[in-house]
Amino acid sequence: MFHIPLISPESREMIHEKSLQLLEKTGVAFNHSPALELLKQHGAAIDGSIARIPAALVEKCIGTCPASFTLAARNREKDAVFGGREDFLVLPNLGPVFIQESGGEKRRGTMADYINITRLSHASPVVDVVGSCPIDTADMDADTKFLHMIHQSCRLSDKPVMCCTATPDVTDRQLCLIEMAFGRPGILKEKTITGTSLSPLSPLAYAEDAAYAVMAYARCRQMIIIAGAPMSGISAPVSIAGTALMINTEFLAGMVLAQCAGPGTPVVYATTASAGNLQNASYVTSVPETTLLNCFAAQMGGYYNVPTRSVGAATDAKTTDMQAGYEAMQTLLMARLSGIDAVYETLGTLDALMTVSYEKFMIDQELISRVRRIAGGVDASMEQLFHQEIEAVGIGGNFLTLPSTFSACRSRWTPTVSDWWPHAKWVEDGARDVVQKAAVQYREILDQEPENFLDPGIDREMLDFIQGD
Repeated sequence: MFHIPLISPESREMIHEKSLQLLEKTGVAFNHSPALELLKQHGAAIDGSIARIPAALVEKCIGTCPASFTLAARNREKDAVFGGREDFLVLPNLGPVFIQESGGEKRRGTMADYINITRLSHASPVVDVVGSCPIDTADMDADTKFLHMIHQSCRLSDKPVMCCTATPDVTDRQLCLIEMAFGRPGILKEKTITGTSLSPLSPLAYAEDAAYAVMAYARCRQMIIIAGAPMSGISAPVSIAGTALMINTEFLAGMVLAQCAGPGTPVVYATTASAGNLQNASYVTSVPETTLLNCFAAQMGGYYNVPTRSVGAATDAKTTDMQAGYEAMQTLLMARLSGIDAVYETLGTLDALMTVSYEKFMIDQELISRVRRIAGGVDASMEQLFHQEIEAVGIGGNFLTLPSTFSACRSRWTPTVSDWWPHAKWVEDGARDVVQKAAVQYREILDQEPENFLDPGIDREMLDFIQGD
């Protein structure tokens, strides 16, 4: 495995020091009275909704953050380890609204789409965690849709399940549902079995729902992903370094609140930041500067020795075309080579994370597998040099029939949707492009996936809880 260093140790130290100055002098607003009271108890100076956090408290809280942790699944073989690994995790998307149909039409997502995406995610060899909100469900009641999402995620997969940050009541009820799915009352206090992703309200503030979620998850030591989401030049300074400083300051503020509420709570340093489109003050996700912000997050999280997460195969393309391919690969490859531990907004996303394409979902899995192979680097050990074989074959020979070649032929990387056959064979097979092949693949998977991974009694209990029975 190899990484590309983006920030020097001196620059990371400077960003850290300037963040401490901002936290102590300017402060961060928490629009949640219990959060302000908790921070006050730990030494922060409170002025209205603003908490000015001393450097000593920040340093103390950094020391209680775990460098790695396990997000437990009901199927222990599918536990997801954050940090301290030679690979990266693939997490569910969060918040796309539309579905791009195979014919190009765009429509609002539904619960049927949520079910399809969860089943595809369970079947996927590259997806590690399900849940969250990979597609919004316009046909569901706003007060209960996140609860139904948790239920369906647990029914349709035995991989780890993430929750969504929501109103305080829904946040609490999601945690209850996750505990029900495990069938062990009190398990939330025993191990990390879920988590949520939330964003500060840039610049330098946390909304009530986000602050409540930090405290609720930290009290039971569940994972909190703090994803800075400012737009450079709009809700953050116009420079990449200035936006990185904003992300870092906001992360430290949320991290302190989490550690005050529950020392040892797993916290993930993340970003959904963007170099805003200054021509029209809009969000764009795949410009080179946004990719650099992902790299900053990976390496500043490494400075604090906590796991990191960033946007993955993101694109501003409106359909699954060449632009979608090269932008997605740019974002995903650079995130991994910068050392990121987990990616999201990766599977099927189009149009600045607003839309999901089933076909791109399948294509993105191949991109992930390509990036994992590239990031794995090269084994240049003496054994892998095969110098004796080169001597034995000599000049003008070939290596195709050697035992070492035969033993490696099934382990060499191969594509899942790309076509490597000669042109004549491709024509014989129907001359399908990659999008057409992906459409066939996802439909075949949906036809084969199991219907329910929950015990029938637990399934009924969860549904009754959602319905208030």
